[in-house]
Amino acid sequence: MDTFYLQSSKSICSMVLLSLGTILLSSCSRSHQLGVNANPQDILATKLDDPHYELSPAESISLIEHCARLSGGSAAHANGKEVTLVLGNTGAGKSTFLNCLMGCEMKLVKPSELNIAGTKKVVVVAPDSARSEVMPIGHGERSQTFMPHIVSDPVSAHRVYCDCPGF
Repeated sequence: MDTFYLQSSKSICSMVLLSLGTILLSSCSRSHQLGVNANPQDILATKLDDPHYELSPAESISLIEHCARLSGGSAAHANGKEVTLVLGNTGAGKSTFLNCLMGCEMKLVKPSELNIAGTKKVVVVAPDSARSEVMPIGHGERSQTFMPHIVSDPVSAHRVYCDCPGF
């Protein structure tokens, strides 16, 4: 049996209060605990529509738990398979790379065709591609990947690819 030594009575008080809080909160519904009446999916939609929207602490907790539940379902899709995880900065080309790898036909277009600023051509999935866009491609500084997105390899049933949000 392990023995734990506490350094101060402050640690003991903190542990007791944490335990009591956990017991009290466990008897309440989650929305009551957080004081949030909004559906987490609505909070997510609001945040995606306006990245500058400041979430309250309760909304943040609700959204984190919602995303954890959603990603748990995605992670189950990768169970027992080889996972290729693609990481990088926002705009580095992670989603573009994975769309190409998944068999999408890519095309260079002028930024004005996408109603975005810039002079350099950008890569998109061709409108006539036999395979439609698998991973949403963002153009600019706003990532289109909010949560890791896991898809199966079209060639190997034992492999999945995971597109991650940019840094």
